[in-house]
Amino acid sequence: MEVMRHASTFLLPPSSPPTGDGPAITYALVVLNQRLPRFAPLLWSRAQLRVCADGGANRIFDGMPELFPDQDPLDVRLRYKPDVIKGDMDSIRADVKEFYSNLEVKIVDESYDQDTTDLHKCIAFICSSTPDPEKSNLCILILGALGGRFDHEVGNINVLYRFSNIRIILLSDDCLIYLLPKTHRHEIHIQSSVEGPHCGLIPAGAPSTSTTTTGLQWDLMDKNVDEVDDSIIVRLFQALAVPVIGNACHVFMHGLNCVQIYGAEKLHQALLGRPEGKPLITVSNHVASVDDPLVIASLLPPSVMLDARNLRWTLCATDRCFTNPVLSAFFRCVKVLPVSRGEGIYQKGMDMALSKLNNGGWVHIFPEGSRSRDGGRTIGSAKRGVARLVMDADSTPMVVPFVHTGMQEIMPIGVHFPKIGKKVTVLIGDPIAFDDLVLDKDDAQHDSRGILYDAVSSRIGQRLQELKVLVDRLSLEQPLEVQEYYIHNSERGYGIWQQVDWEAFGMGNFMLSEEETKFVKRPSPEQTVQNVDQPQKLDLSPRTVRVGFSYEGGIVSRIRGFMNPTDLMGFAARGLFMNGRTLDESCLSVQEVGLKAWKHFLEGHIFQQWNSM
Repeated sequence: MEVMRHASTFLLPPSSPPTGDGPAITYALVVLNQRLPRFAPLLWSRAQLRVCADGGANRIFDGMPELFPDQDPLDVRLRYKPDVIKGDMDSIRADVKEFYSNLEVKIVDESYDQDTTDLHKCIAFICSSTPDPEKSNLCILILGALGGRFDHEVGNINVLYRFSNIRIILLSDDCLIYLLPKTHRHEIHIQSSVEGPHCGLIPAGAPSTSTTTTGLQWDLMDKNVDEVDDSIIVRLFQALAVPVIGNACHVFMHGLNCVQIYGAEKLHQALLGRPEGKPLITVSNHVASVDDPLVIASLLPPSVMLDARNLRWTLCATDRCFTNPVLSAFFRCVKVLPVSRGEGIYQKGMDMALSKLNNGGWVHIFPEGSRSRDGGRTIGSAKRGVARLVMDADSTPMVVPFVHTGMQEIMPIGVHFPKIGKKVTVLIGDPIAFDDLVLDKDDAQHDSRGILYDAVSSRIGQRLQELKVLVDRLSLEQPLEVQEYYIHNSERGYGIWQQVDWEAFGMGNFMLSEEETKFVKRPSPEQTVQNVDQPQKLDLSPRTVRVGFSYEGGIVSRIRGFMNPTDLMGFAARGLFMNGRTLDESCLSVQEVGLKAWKHFLEGHIFQQWNSM
């Protein structure tokens, strides 16, 4: 891992000999609207570019003459003239603005942009003014970043995370703060004449999963300094609960309901075939309260769900899933992160989701932010939360969209127990590309963050809308396909029927020819168009199947008290005809035939009673 070196040589007197053998550092200075530190003139002289953030111009105008009480104030103001004044211009005094305007200082009014702070605007300006070859050696010094209003102070610290690829240092008379990106090893060279003796390490933006230090009084050895939901006990319960609940949901969806999935290989490839460490985000419409885990579990093979580490993290509102300690513990064990309604996209739950992505994990999110209000007929607009996960992750995540329909029948609004015997259709789309938005994150940071968030969320919402149209069309076409499927199996059923040893079941098999039996096959719309001039007739041999039951022995004699013989025959026939392949194709195991047979038998006899409860 590459080493990044840090040294506060900019605080040393100009007469001090230079230290280090690295390339020369290009300094830029930003002055905020707080009291100037005593070393402000020294940093001013070291900077090649000096920018005042809105009211910071007031501090230079008033504060610099105070640091030179023996000199003429006008001479000091003329000597310490900023290169640029930039911000929303709500703090600079009129007389200060006029003074510097007369000195031909560049004044940039960005009051139209209320989505970023004045400091953010100034750093973006400095980055855009610095040639690319010099950006690696650029260091931005921020005066007045600490102290004053707490929300301003925290906002200034947050900028370090926003521009994590730029070396930025926040300064006050008492301390300095800078970011240690996890992409590097770090060496901090202490200037004992101006620094020390205290040093603090604080995780920012995401938990620090492994920290090792040398040279401190109390060193850290591979220490997780911010353990969040990563204790051994929680991981143990996750390893147990996630596979059990996931596979139970898979059986519920595929065994007690009918799920038709289109494009499942796209999700499987993204989950299992993406590069190591590549974060994954899945986005979908939100119809029912149990979309996750039921739909998610139906999309994955049971074997994949045996490893909880590979499965998704998701978000749930605290007023729904974390209302008491028991629920909180349960949902933590099934990889659910808490978010609070109304607290925006910069809250702890979103930060935790970003941490999971930065560790190469999978996060599933509903971009709409809440369930559909019309039973899934439409999809609401995507919110900025999903855009923040895409834009603020250390590396751009792979984003896979999917849309489903039918969950409104399994869990309608107001129902507390899921129904069975329903049909769900899921369509998985191709990964969404954001190369044009985040190809160069340096350039992306110069634009308003809100504009970028809106562009990302709009693209995701548009893709979900497109998939919604397709999945509704597929859902309507399925009944025709199912009818054709069963008619095809009926044609084959005669041959399979003769191969069954009915005597083992205590039944007699009689195949008789009677009047012609007609099978009417409903053509698909495409076939109707193609065959208008040449209609085809379905030619089937006139056969009728009769089965006689023997109650003298065999299985039927044992179960006739529990099941009507006609029902039993229907159950057995459906089990034989379900797969749509001949017996010699070895594609369908006996176990799979039995499961599908039981499924259809339950649909006809048990599900109606279940759903009427």
